[in-house]
Amino acid sequence: MTDDERIDDVYRSMRDALRACYGEQEPLHVASMIGWQMGGPDPLDGISVFRHPSGHWHYVGAPVTPPVASGAWSRIPSCAR
Repeated sequence: MTDDERIDDVYRSMRDALRACYGEQEPLHVASMIGWQMGGPDPLDGISVFRHPSGHWHYVGAPVTPPVASGAWSRIPSCAR
């Protein structure tokens, strides 16, 4: 498996975990103008914002360093309601 395939798997896992929490809700997406890896000042490539049924907001940051490459994530947590 290539690094790109591993990264795709991580983002797919994130999407699936969030879909379990928020169904088909379309999140608000905010992205940096120039990503960190391209020399920009923003430490996150992007943020997705979901509204939880209880009324609070859930902010999910897209990592700068792919989690698979850094070994930072061993699993994606499940939704706590």
